[in-house]
Amino acid sequence: MTRPAARGALGPPNSGLVAVGNSYMLKSLGKPRESFDSNCQPVTNERLKKHMKTASAGPFKVTGLAPAVDSLSKIMTDIAGHLLPI
Repeated sequence: MTRPAARGALGPPNSGLVAVGNSYMLKSLGKPRESFDSNCQPVTNERLKKHMKTASAGPFKVTGLAPAVDSLSKIMTDIAGHLLPI
């Protein structure tokens, strides 16, 4: 049986991270590609492409900026380590 944890026991969310906006990302890394539509497409910008990573994040595969993929993979591993067998 699981029980909720007190919020204070978890610590602050996203400790050490700062959210940035689209304008900062575009200025820093450029557009991921030249054309956009409603379908998911691969990154073609070579400068940005070298920062991309595909990895397993528990029950699914994810592609994104390497630090974000690493963080998500760690979070999913931590969650899996705290799940009780059914």
